[in-house]
Amino acid sequence: MKLNPKKCKEVYINFMKNSVTALRLICVGYKEVERVGTYNLLGVTISDDLKWNAHVEYVIAKAAKRLYALRLLKRAGVMPKDILKVYLCNVRSILLSMLRRYGRISLHTCLTLLNLYKEEL
Repeated sequence: MKLNPKKCKEVYINFMKNSVTALRLICVGYKEVERVGTYNLLGVTISDDLKWNAHVEYVIAKAAKRLYALRLLKRAGVMPKDILKVYLCNVRSILLSMLRRYGRISLHTCLTLLNLYKEEL
């Protein structure tokens, strides 16, 4: 099996307080693998500090895009009953699935999600 260095990413995770060691870059063949702070793997954004903030921001941005579609439907004169169905299927499912999957999130993250949820209604 051959690795493609253009498609590979390195996320360096280190919890040491005094990290004085300089890490060498990983090379595949003669090309260096890019080092990144966050990476999206199977729909979950992983950051180098292993916190959920980057993933939560991604989910909120995704939900905000779908909220805009609801606003367009409202402006177009679609019945509120139909808009509610679209909301339940598209927007609410994203937010609730995230809360179910990652139950242990910070208070700030919860408040951000609640504010977005209130804005939807």
